[in-house]
Amino acid sequence: DWLMGILNWRGYELPVISFEAVRGDARPAADDQTHIAVMNSVRGEQGVPFYALVTAGIPHLARLGEGELQHTGAFDGVAASGELARVQLDNQRAIIPDLDALEVLAADYVRQVA
Repeated sequence: DWLMGILNWRGYELPVISFEAVRGDARPAADDQTHIAVMNSVRGEQGVPFYALVTAGIPHLARLGEGELQHTGAFDGVAASGELARVQLDNQRAIIPDLDALEVLAADYVRQVA
């Protein structure tokens, strides 16, 4: 359910991952705010130098100072699949994805279809 499709990008066939589906939630509906973020492999999984994530809006980097980001402890001891942490920045809650786990999913998929 997490595979949204395949993106041909710079000669690579990238699996497009729905983070919501990895977490066990419903896949997001595509609309005019839907984007795809191409992710650089960080683990160096063989055959998967890149993969893609569906995003709502345009992702951007944010520099955070010490103490600005608070761990919410909202897991009740167990993180959902694909989640690294749940945090709060100012009054907004966010989930930090486990990029290692998402990359492993992409690599496993590529190995299965090869």
